[in-house]
Amino acid sequence: MQKEKLLKFILNVLVGVVPAIMLLKLVQIDPITKLLYGDTAIVADFFSFYKSKIIIALSLLLFFSFIFTVVFHYKKREFETLKNKKNYIILSMFIFIMISFAFAPLKEISSYGLVDRYEGYYIWISYLMILLVTYNLHYTKKDLMIHGMVVSISSAWISAIGITNVLGKDLLQTDLFQKVILMFEPKNVQMVHKGSKLASSTLFNSNYVGSYVALVLPLITIFIINAEKRYQRVLGIISFALTIIFLLGSQSRAGYLGIIASFIYIVFKLRKNILRHIKVVLVLGLIVIVSVVGVNTITNGKVAKELLSLIKVDTVFNDETLSSAIMFDDINVDVSDIELVKGDQYIKYIFFNGLNVYLNDEKIEYELTDNKIIYKDDRLSYIDTYYNELTGELKFKVDNKRIEFILINNQVSVKGVRGEYFKYEDPVVSKIFEDRFASFRGYIWNRSIPLLMDKPLTGIGADVYVFKFPQNEILGRLNSGMRRDVIVDKPHNYYVQVGISFGIPFLLLFLSLNILGVIKKEKNVTISILKAGLIGFLVVSVFNDSNVSYALIYWFYLGLLLNKSMGEIDLY
Repeated sequence: MQKEKLLKFILNVLVGVVPAIMLLKLVQIDPITKLLYGDTAIVADFFSFYKSKIIIALSLLLFFSFIFTVVFHYKKREFETLKNKKNYIILSMFIFIMISFAFAPLKEISSYGLVDRYEGYYIWISYLMILLVTYNLHYTKKDLMIHGMVVSISSAWISAIGITNVLGKDLLQTDLFQKVILMFEPKNVQMVHKGSKLASSTLFNSNYVGSYVALVLPLITIFIINAEKRYQRVLGIISFALTIIFLLGSQSRAGYLGIIASFIYIVFKLRKNILRHIKVVLVLGLIVIVSVVGVNTITNGKVAKELLSLIKVDTVFNDETLSSAIMFDDINVDVSDIELVKGDQYIKYIFFNGLNVYLNDEKIEYELTDNKIIYKDDRLSYIDTYYNELTGELKFKVDNKRIEFILINNQVSVKGVRGEYFKYEDPVVSKIFEDRFASFRGYIWNRSIPLLMDKPLTGIGADVYVFKFPQNEILGRLNSGMRRDVIVDKPHNYYVQVGISFGIPFLLLFLSLNILGVIKKEKNVTISILKAGLIGFLVVSVFNDSNVSYALIYWFYLGLLLNKSMGEIDLY
């Protein structure tokens, strides 16, 4: 409809331009966040600050333009179509997110979001605005083709930059790109973004490439299939090829899984339509094969290694066979006592008139030489122990893993990830997954899942997960092999992130919309391909969290799939 052109134009800018933005913003961090960054007062943000501001501004323009259109241009019959259960779900999500905001403990941070992420309440409200408007617009074949063209051009550009990351000719490091990236900072600022050997482009992290590709590839495919002009099909095919190479260059195993899930669904549901579009199918299939072989050759077999790892039986749940690799099974700390547990050994260190050591209640004699404890018992020979009588520091080292304690004012404290000492506490850990599963995601999930019950109705707040995660649970980090100095600022799981941030009611509404998308009745090939993309994205989301670089495309995509007019468009 003519009156909806502005709305669709804004949506095209959001999904086409915003993910490609990369501009430097030197951010002065607040005192609370500074606790995470140590002595750093300013953080260089390349990916999130300006994206978030533009998303908020354009979403507000989109939403109020939509309200104006509804009030002054929609006919009564069209207005009645707004009264359906999916709109009620979306409006309920608005309500629950506002309730969450009302009870958020760190509003000054959760409003706009954490430094380097900027996915606070304003952004999540913007996502819901994008979803609401996209779902309620009326689409024609022309509209869908325009969306497809915009996404194809945008993805080709983003992918091309990402491919240069892998080739070692990173465009983002060139003088021209640096001038653009630094354009809003003083001329005397000389700061170059450190590139990556993995393809990440303007999306911040190579992991997010999997989520991005899972969303844009179906839209590009629809654009190719429905192209009426040669240049459109050529553009779509080039974009498809670059996007596949971009994904392979990112080495995102979650992305591989998502695309494989989408492919399996399409083959199963559209097996009768394959012959109808056999030329396109063969071309796209050839592109995938050549891309896999080519990128695998360039990366010296890394793509094949990552793909093969997907079918390898990996330990997901807690595995007792890994106990021999751990530093200690448990640590118990009293006011001035430290008890280390490993197997059937209970080693106790008591600060009383010096340092006393006991093994299973048997006192162990030792000598102190250059602050190193030499045990007179071979059963403790695997522990390198250092004790400074003057400072009260007590350090343990086992297989290059180190944990440090100190006695301050007759109180034992442990050294944390930023070098600070704090009172030792055992966090609630689910122990569902093996900690090393999926690049330490098991470790993060085991400590994130219990946070769902911290504030189950309202959530802990948007983008403040980093302050609730047990960053200083040192023993778990050491046993899992995860670096002790890494700040965990995201749960690496979209569903856990939503539940922790906004509460279980909001999570259930979020899941219900996605379920409605998955079970949506298929009236044409377009809906089948869109549904395949959603399934692929939901698979990737098990391993990836939300991020401003691509999340707005997801909410647009979900609104598009759920939109009634998709079933009315006969594209074939």
